[in-house]
Amino acid sequence: MTKLAFSEIDLSFMEAWYADGYSLGSIAQGYGCGLETVRRRLRNRNVVMRGAHYVRPRFTADENGYVRLRGNRYEHRVVAARMLGRPLRRGEVVHHKNCNRADNRPENLEILDSHSRHARLHAKQQQQSRDPETGRFKPGHSSDFPF
Repeated sequence: MTKLAFSEIDLSFMEAWYADGYSLGSIAQGYGCGLETVRRRLRNRNVVMRGAHYVRPRFTADENGYVRLRGNRYEHRVVAARMLGRPLRRGEVVHHKNCNRADNRPENLEILDSHSRHARLHAKQQQQSRDPETGRFKPGHSSDFPF
């Protein structure tokens, strides 16, 4: 089956017509394509579907604060692979420089070759974040948890 190519203008019109209340079926009929094609194209443009069509979010945050994309992939690992231009190798670890697990900007990510190097990096950061006199973490440090 051939894939239909729509210009950016066509997609903008589809989005506008859907926002104006036209049904997916009527838009599909106008373009001579299937209903599912229109639905997919609108979802790719982050258009919220109305009615009984539930749109899964493109990402969710897991219980540890990492962003997961559809397909159950971690966003920081996808961004790191794009930065390298290749898939991550077994054992490579992606480190968030500012310790914010949801901040997946390329400039905030660092690729390390092993888990042990990652652990040493965190140990060094924690040591630098301690008050030399008391040995306690300085206020505002990411390891300053109540437990």
